[in-house]
Amino acid sequence: MQPSRARRVEALIEFLSELIGEEKPTRRRARELLVGVYARHCLEPITGTSTRSAFERELAVAYVLAEEGLGWSDELEKLSPAFAKERVCSGALGPVLEGASLADALGRAGARPSRAWVAALLGYARALHYLGYLGDYELAELFKALARAGADAELLRFNRKLVASHKLAQLIASGSITDRRAKENKKRVLALLFGGGREDKPSDALVWRIAVNVYGIKEREALKLLSVGRASLLHAVTRAASPWYCFVAPYRELEETVSRLDPLWQQAYGVAAARVGALIPAAGIPIALALLEQAVAEGLDPDGFVAKLEESLRTGGDPIELLLSWGVGGWKPSILPLPSHSFEVRLVRKHEMIVFDRVPAEEALEAGVRRAAERLRAKLEEAVTTARLRGKVAERWLRAVALLLALEVFGRACEIGPAPAEHRRPAGTLAERAKVGDAEIAVEIVRRRGRKYLAASISGKRVVAVRFGDLKRAAEKVARALDKNLPKSVKPEVKAEFQRLLQKLVERAAKELGGGTQG
Repeated sequence: MQPSRARRVEALIEFLSELIGEEKPTRRRARELLVGVYARHCLEPITGTSTRSAFERELAVAYVLAEEGLGWSDELEKLSPAFAKERVCSGALGPVLEGASLADALGRAGARPSRAWVAALLGYARALHYLGYLGDYELAELFKALARAGADAELLRFNRKLVASHKLAQLIASGSITDRRAKENKKRVLALLFGGGREDKPSDALVWRIAVNVYGIKEREALKLLSVGRASLLHAVTRAASPWYCFVAPYRELEETVSRLDPLWQQAYGVAAARVGALIPAAGIPIALALLEQAVAEGLDPDGFVAKLEESLRTGGDPIELLLSWGVGGWKPSILPLPSHSFEVRLVRKHEMIVFDRVPAEEALEAGVRRAAERLRAKLEEAVTTARLRGKVAERWLRAVALLLALEVFGRACEIGPAPAEHRRPAGTLAERAKVGDAEIAVEIVRRRGRKYLAASISGKRVVAVRFGDLKRAAEKVARALDKNLPKSVKPEVKAEFQRLLQKLVERAAKELGGGTQG
């Protein structure tokens, strides 16, 4: 059994054990329990998303495991309120495969032919297929039988694409597909196998979602064979809960923390979960907790928290940008794509800037979202110290910001790829450098997209950058920012050398650039 499937079986057994202990095992309660168990195990339903409809379909996987894998009979009788739909499908599938009409098979099982029942029957069959209790040939025969019965063409197409995506993901995981041409050929073969045509081939984005979210294939490996852009990645990740529960707020911690909130904070938390959930459906709960803890760190009360959240989200638009607009002490995180096929990650406050990382697209793709988030979290902690925000930033919010930034960097890197060799380093117009003890410091004028910036860095890490028209005024701003933002551990002679380099650069620019010190 594949490791990803074994983890799912383990989680489903835990779910079934909890469900059988319920006094009234309703379907709604079954869904709630399954959501919690999957969150604890950092799993997605087999559709690759953690939406309500996905968990509704996932109950079929639990039922099949209980019926076929565990051999439950009396237990399933007790759980019939939770699995009424699956019990009907279990009774109807065999007759359909043996040649009975869809109407007769469903009728004998206690249902009438409808689009909803065809969808349920297909979901049950896909669950059997996923767990290995139904072969490709039998599933193909079911598709043909349903097509002959006049089942909705779009419904059949949706399910064919899901099945083909699983098959492709399995082949990618096993190393059986090694190039894009083979992948496209296999797409066509699978579409035909399950009774479809060219329009039934799954998109690369869907295969990626299943490969990464269900089978745990590394993003970099999936991207070698699949083309995925930022929009597709964002769509997949905003509907996947596992990254947020694994990286930002483990489910048990979240439950315990929320249970200890006083009523007013619980009410505010509920508002935040709903508002964030409208932007990132699968992550509303963990991000809401991160926001709440950040609000507490800033000294806000529940009303102030909700008001600041509404202010951050009021403009609408890109969900990642909206969530990153929550500022702390005037500082906000942002990303600047560079011509060098890399991304400058920074904290910005008015005319001040702390660049805390520069991530080449190739490195982002190699790392994947999770490792990129770990890297950015560590860098962000350093930036928080530089910005003198220590004690004003909640750890969980720091992790949420790091994951949001990683998603943005990775999504954009998917679209631009690695840099050509000749464009790997940004060009500085003028620079002055010096070494003070172990510290290498520099101030430089950088041109980017027709704009000029005066930047200061220490040991290769940019500390501040100011866009300028008048260089002398910019130098004064940089000097003030350095005095304010450099860590206390920086020696006084380093600060003095920065001042000397700034003055020298201004004088040099006046001679070499002439009027270039302004405008």
